[in-house]
Amino acid sequence: MDIAAASTSLALQKVQAEAGVSILKKTIDASQTQAQQLIQMLEIANPEGMGQHIDALA
Repeated sequence: MDIAAASTSLALQKVQAEAGVSILKKTIDASQTQAQQLIQMLEIANPEGMGQHIDALA
């Protein structure tokens, strides 16, 4: 393998690695957004004080 081919190969590997990192960052951001939305939905669905007492005589 000559120097030009080695250089091209290394550049391609670098681009592929950078693309992988970029996709991973976007996936993490999307997961964080979904987690925040889920927490908000749970807070809305369970008002303060709800479910803290059990009526055992009913």
